[in-house]
Amino acid sequence: MPHTYTLTKQGMLYPSFFNSMRHGVHQGLATSAREIQVRGETLTLTKDEPDLPEGAEVEVWVSRFFHCITLADKKAEDKARADHAAETRAREKQAIDEAKAQYTAPAESLIQQSPDKQALTKMLEHLFTERKAKHEVYSRFWRSADADKKHQSNIAYEQMCVINEAIVCLSRYMKGILAEKGLKIATAYPYSPNEGARSGHYSPGEYHAVILNLSGLFVGRLERSAGDALCKPADKFKWLEHNDKAYGDVTCRHCLKKMANLTNQKGFK
Repeated sequence: MPHTYTLTKQGMLYPSFFNSMRHGVHQGLATSAREIQVRGETLTLTKDEPDLPEGAEVEVWVSRFFHCITLADKKAEDKARADHAAETRAREKQAIDEAKAQYTAPAESLIQQSPDKQALTKMLEHLFTERKAKHEVYSRFWRSADADKKHQSNIAYEQMCVINEAIVCLSRYMKGILAEKGLKIATAYPYSPNEGARSGHYSPGEYHAVILNLSGLFVGRLERSAGDALCKPADKFKWLEHNDKAYGDVTCRHCLKKMANLTNQKGFK
């Protein structure tokens, strides 16, 4: 951090000068090692301050006392901040690219292989486990004042977004397979009184798969009526909003698991 010098006004401090200095930052010049000239007045370094480089350009402001910083130090600080921001962006991009190779690419590759329910379930469980681990890092450090920990939180959030993209890829694939077999699914969101308020940070609910077939769904022990979510009946939610037009993507872990199991069915009435 560049050094901030504290200044004082020797002799009479005219109200007009003080009022002109109260707001904003003002350009000054170090006329000697201990004095600067600003707006026609001379300010002096307090006795505990080190000497200024003579002839240095400075920025002066008022915050209880007069303070200044050399323009050279300010430019160096601005460059250091810009370099750090660029480095941070590069690290975040690298983390995103690595996450795509680790999560999105395998999910897309699996889809190309026309997977069975066991392969789909295994991939989904892996993705949800990884997302939970990333979310723990994100929620642990998202309020941290430490720059490195905050950066970890940001990286974890970006990785969560990539994992969500991989989950959505599988969700759309399974939804298409089930539609071909006659099972119509819409996406529904379960609103709650504490929407997004958990833990103080953004924590949206999951989107559920809702049965649109008027005859419902009856497969083994799984029984659902039209309008029910795959994971549980509609009356188990406070408010499950959906319509007859499929929108959004299913992200509920339990709904997706049941969708994976249903992909092995020959057809639906």
